[in-house]
Amino acid sequence: MFVKWFTAMFAKRERAMFGKWLDILIEKRELDAERIFEVEGDSGTNFISLATVIGQVKIASRNERRKIRDILDILVKKDSCNALMVNLFKHLAGAIAI
Repeated sequence: MFVKWFTAMFAKRERAMFGKWLDILIEKRELDAERIFEVEGDSGTNFISLATVIGQVKIASRNERRKIRDILDILVKKDSCNALMVNLFKHLAGAIAI
């Protein structure tokens, strides 16, 4: 019982810390949360805001969050103009398009 509770609390804390880290990254990089990505989905063209993509990333599985964070860490070190980071978020918007 305790192990299950502890695991759940750890997962909740880890998700919150990731969300805070992501919010700080977006703020420091001065990315516009209202930026709209135009992506194709099964239903046709979708218009998805960066804020929506960020919200979906925050609730992604632990494994997906780790992969996204690893990629973002690399982009932060290599990309001073944010272009690759914006492309990553556009790619993620395509993954949630309907």
